[in-house]
Amino acid sequence: MNFTLQDILGAAFAFFLFPLVIVFPGYVLGWLFDLFDFRLRRPFVRLAIGLALSFAISPIVLYLTSSLISFNFALLTLGGFALAFAMIAIRQKYALTAEAKFFFWVGAVWSAFAILSLINIQWTDRLYLSVTSFDQTTRVAVIEAMTRTGVPPVNPSYYPGHAVPLTFLYYFWYILCSMVDALGGSYVDARAALNASSAWSGIGLMAVVALYLRQRNANGTGSTARLSRIGISLLAVSGLDIFPALFLMWRTGLVIGSVDVWNTWIPSWAASNLWVPHHVAGLIAGLSTMMLAQSARGKPPSRQYSILFVAGLGFASAFGLSVYVTFVFAAFWGVWLIVLLFQNAERGLVLPMLVAGMVALTLSVPFVVGLFQGAGAGAADNFRSFLRSALSYSLNHS
Repeated sequence: MNFTLQDILGAAFAFFLFPLVIVFPGYVLGWLFDLFDFRLRRPFVRLAIGLALSFAISPIVLYLTSSLISFNFALLTLGGFALAFAMIAIRQKYALTAEAKFFFWVGAVWSAFAILSLINIQWTDRLYLSVTSFDQTTRVAVIEAMTRTGVPPVNPSYYPGHAVPLTFLYYFWYILCSMVDALGGSYVDARAALNASSAWSGIGLMAVVALYLRQRNANGTGSTARLSRIGISLLAVSGLDIFPALFLMWRTGLVIGSVDVWNTWIPSWAASNLWVPHHVAGLIAGLSTMMLAQSARGKPPSRQYSILFVAGLGFASAFGLSVYVTFVFAAFWGVWLIVLLFQNAERGLVLPMLVAGMVALTLSVPFVVGLFQGAGAGAADNFRSFLRSALSYSLNHS
């Protein structure tokens, strides 16, 4: 089969499998805990909430089930979420409103753009690769290794005479891709799953923008839809970097592969989703967590604890998706706690927020232990390999 057609079909199939990991879990827990007043929302809005929440829930749930129990048990967990989703959603009547049509077509256009930007182009006997292959190649190897060997995977790039678990890496996003790879069978490979994940990270970013604007403007439904369209449209703003890039190419004669790197890498939202969907996913998980905490304000204590328990899941997911992005959210979470301590009106939110932090820390313990063990084992293996190489070189040249 033509390589381009093969890539398109594989990524498209993976795209339609992704709701199993990135929509259904958040939808089910959103209904169960009535997060963001889930049960009062219209069906299409529920899907958007479920999508945003899944970024905060799925990574840590799938990590714990696959690493502490088994990869197959994690797949069964996804089946349970899918069954629960069907039981909840089957009673809903989905009307394609003007707002829903807008988001549907924007999501469809973005998904087609993302997949077509990432596939290989075969022209006669030549194959033209996407520039993202420079980074995605190693990620595809990790996803494929995870599908074969479980979580944590065997390091596909390092073999000092024996298999070494790959733990010194934030790899939660690759777990989701690996699940889709496994569910797709021979029709989906690791690369197709990763390409589809970039499309879904972009849709998730749109969903979290719309959810934020809806939370900020809870009483004005009409204006919220208009603001959501504007906010999502602004994610596409980019392109003026082409002028300094062209100037530099004219002056130096060098070809710049991406307009985002003519000075230092400050990517557009589109480029971020294509290059680093795991960092965007960490951002979405962090934003969803912060909005959950905001939604707990003024609620009864029992509701606050249930909402912030899910927020704890979100922080644990964000940490495994992108350590760098999560550190920023953790810093602001700490500042917010300090501010609340000096306010009388909402001081009751302090304890539930501390509980959320403890939940996140507790659930992250296996992952953090793996990070330190991986660092220690890797350093020791590297040092031993260096000594062996040095000794061998000395004996052969003595």
